[in-house]
Formats: sequence, structure tokens, C-alpha cells
Amino acid sequence: MLFNYQPINHDFKKLHEFFEHTVLEVWCKPDGPFDVNKLHKDFQPIVSRMKVRMYKPIKGIYDICLTLTKPQLKKISNAFKSNNSINDLCEGTKEPVLYDEINAINPALGKLLKEYCYSLYEYVSRQGTFCKKYKSINKFYSEFVDHNTKGKCPFCGLVDLKSNLRTTRDAFDHYLPKKDFPFNTVNLQNIAPACHDCNSDCKKEDIPIRDAAGNKRKAFFPYSTDEPDLKIKVNIVKLHPTDPRRNDVNIEITSPTTQEKVDTWRDLFNIDEKYNDKCCSEDAKYWLQQVDDEAKNYGVDPGVALTNQINSGKRAPLQQVNFLRVPFLEGCQRAGIL
Repeated sequence: MLFNYQPINHDFKKLHEFFEHTVLEVWCKPDGPFDVNKLHKDFQPIVSRMKVRMYKPIKGIYDICLTLTKPQLKKISNAFKSNNSINDLCEGTKEPVLYDEINAINPALGKLLKEYCYSLYEYVSRQGTFCKKYKSINKFYSEFVDHNTKGKCPFCGLVDLKSNLRTTRDAFDHYLPKKDFPFNTVNLQNIAPACHDCNSDCKKEDIPIRDAAGNKRKAFFPYSTDEPDLKIKVNIVKLHPTDPRRNDVNIEITSPTTQEKVDTWRDLFNIDEKYNDKCCSEDAKYWLQQVDDEAKNYGVDPGVALTNQINSGKRAPLQQVNFLRVPFLEGCQRAGIL
């Protein structure tokens, strides 16, 4: 990632708080027949009004939990806690629990739990029954981008995120995918806006903390308090004088402290391919044209103009793709171009 998001305090988090209470205090401590009064007092009226989407699955899971042993209930409780420790999972200090492990406890439980977790995000988060009091997922997005003002997708840096001046919004990426991970579909620590290319075309439903072979790996946590520590280097092999699509460059991205996370990020979002494509585009041709224009318009040496453009870009790395434009120009400088 190029930068982290800053979390915001928002009423929408109540949905996850209600879910946490339901799991830890109701399902994992079943005692006698189910009654809506067992739920969080502020959740009770919502569930009572949403019989099919809320009451029925909550009761169904509760009834299954009545048949489970104490060790099995403890596994469910621990699974909830582990899967909601997003930063620890990204750091590799905790192990996740996937739906396969819930199915091993009870297949009916796994099926019903997945349906319920999906419903919390896809349905309840948008319904007036919940949103009139605690706000919707769309309202959360609006306030989120008001607070996080960089305006770029942090996963690639190439695409503007939609602001709250737009009538539509960018999609939220479930960083740990909801098809695999129970219990965190409405945890705001697991929900991060992403551009369509990063979310739908690249990451899709891949698991950041597992590679393609299923091996464990570390990943960036989108809400970490430690900013990503990485350096991008563009090595110029050849620049075509008229057709930038025929440029030949290679991208190096290194980190002195978080190389494993950097490599995960590169793999997850096809970063090398994206950045190579940008360095072989009309934008890259224009970057060089800007240097040439400064040299001609101000009568300065092209080498001085190149240094000026590099220094100017460093002052605003996220604007005009300067985080990549600067390494590209530095590569040209090393290669003796201009």
C-alpha cells in the first residue's frame, strides 16, 4: 500500500457491536429456549421488525448452539475474536478461522452463519430499520472520505476515489474476504474503499494473508498506525522516441522493514504490471515533455530542468502520479536521458 486509511468513529459500527454481543453472549452461552430479550437491548427492536433477515437466522443458529459441546462453543468464541483481530492476522501473530472449520463443527451452522453474515452487510446495512438510527453504509462512506482526504486509492495510487460530491460511491473491499471469513463482514477494520480495478479486477476474493498455494504470508493492514515503508525504483532499459508503448522499463519496489508485506501487495494488486503500464503510456511521454518544455521556455539546461521536475514531484507524491513519475524521471537521470 502507498498509504494507510485513518479509521473514523461512526454510528455504523453499532451493527458490528450488536453482532459481537449476539455471538459471544447469546450463541456461545445458550441457555434455554431462544428469546429476543437475550439480544443487546438496542438490537432487540431491529430484530423484532426484521423477522426473516434477522430473527429467523439468529434463532436458527442459537438452536444449533444448544446442541454443541462447551469446547465447540469455545471454538466459535475464539474464532470470532481471532477473525476480528485484523491487524494481528495481517502480521501473522494470530491464525484465522475459515468457514471450513465452522462446517467441521456443524455443517448446518456454517451454512446458516454464512447466510447471516452476508445479510448483515448486503441487506441490513442499507435498510431503514437499522439506518434510521445508526446510519447506512453509504453515509459511512461519505463521512469516511470527508475524513480521509487524499482522494486516491491507497492500493494502487493511480485512481481517484469518488468523493461525497458524487451520487455514487466506490465499493468497499472486504480485505479478508467475506466468502471465507466468518464474523467480520461488518467490522469497519475489515472494510476499505478501493478502486474498481484493485477491488474487482485484481484482488477479487483472494486472501491477502495466504498466497496462491495457501501458504501463510504477511500483508499490509489498511488501518495500521505504521505507514508503509517502501521505495519505488524505475530502471530505464530503453525509451522509444515516439511510441511509449515500446518503452522497456523494469520496476523495483523494496522495503528495509516490510518486504514481505510489499511483495504481498505487489502480488495481490498486480502492482508491477500496473506501474510498468503507466511507464509505457502517453503519461510517461508527457513527463519527459514537461522537462523539455521547462528547458526551452526558461532557457535552462535539460539536466537542471529534469532535477527541477523531480524535486517538484517529491513535494506532492500522490498528485499526478508523482510517486511513480519521480522514480521514472530519476531512472531517466541515471540512464543519462536528457
